[in-house]
Amino acid sequence: LGVIEIVFTNVKPMFFVPRSASLPEWSFKYSREELSLKTFDERAVDGVYFKSLKDFKEATDSCQFGNVETFEADVQVHERLLMERLINVQCAVSGTVDESGRYLRFTNPWIKADEVNCSFRVASVDIETGVASDQLYSIAAHITGAGPTSKMCFMLGDEYKEYPEDNLIILPTEQKVLEAFLAWFQDEDPDIIIGWYVIGFDLDYMETKCEQFYMDLAIARNDQRPEIRKTPAGDFATISGRLVLDGIPCMRDAGYKFPDNKLETVAQHLLGEGKTIKASKAEKIAEIERQFKDDKLSLGRYNIQDCVLVTRIYNEVNMVDIMTNRVKISGLMMSSM
Repeated sequence: LGVIEIVFTNVKPMFFVPRSASLPEWSFKYSREELSLKTFDERAVDGVYFKSLKDFKEATDSCQFGNVETFEADVQVHERLLMERLINVQCAVSGTVDESGRYLRFTNPWIKADEVNCSFRVASVDIETGVASDQLYSIAAHITGAGPTSKMCFMLGDEYKEYPEDNLIILPTEQKVLEAFLAWFQDEDPDIIIGWYVIGFDLDYMETKCEQFYMDLAIARNDQRPEIRKTPAGDFATISGRLVLDGIPCMRDAGYKFPDNKLETVAQHLLGEGKTIKASKAEKIAEIERQFKDDKLSLGRYNIQDCVLVTRIYNEVNMVDIMTNRVKISGLMMSSM
């Protein structure tokens, strides 16, 4: 069946309040309904329902500010949708299918818990940048899993050139590099994005660069912009239709420990192989600058090799299977793990 899009337009964001609670005055419409549910201390509750996430967020904030007790205001709409149907991530879908778009779309379908075995298409992504100039030098990706294996590097240069045997395309501006990569990425259409510090560095940097050129980081499966968040608890990315699994926290959560978290260190420990540039940090920066200026083919191979190393590390420890099994057991969304 391939990729499908499920859209619900009949689900309202909501939270619960004690039946005795007085709500603030809001300028938007909402509904309050008596429910048969109770809190753990046996207090009756009402459900408060909103027409939009904007209204829901404003109401949540005003209740917090006004010391009005709420319950489950932190549960996201899609999570509640699954919880109330006792769906532990995997589900069967039934309804009318719209085949007019890129993906099969179900609108307000009937869904129920089910066992599903998926084969994912995985994209390992890595960028190279100028430390002093903050220029985007190149973007590479290695795509494996469901479908044909593919790898490509898009690099900044003086003029457009293609080197098919080296999987390298040279483009004259940073904007052209971004546009070419995003078009190729959408055509390859991976399910999962992996990398080494891929959220906090690669995706965050690309989003900043896209904003610089007044363009969107069009990396989702629909028109929604990705949401990249840096928090004390870690870096998180929400990309509609795709998942992001960052190498460092994934390895840590899977119980692996290494002398440090560098890609070179982990690759040598698990694979007995590392990067094509082996040097101290300062020497590596200097060599990347030299290759970008004088030997773009070598820099392209270096960039692609970093992607391949991450792919091989994930395969070596069966990381996607580990994350998938954890999701099946816990019921948490994979993006929340």
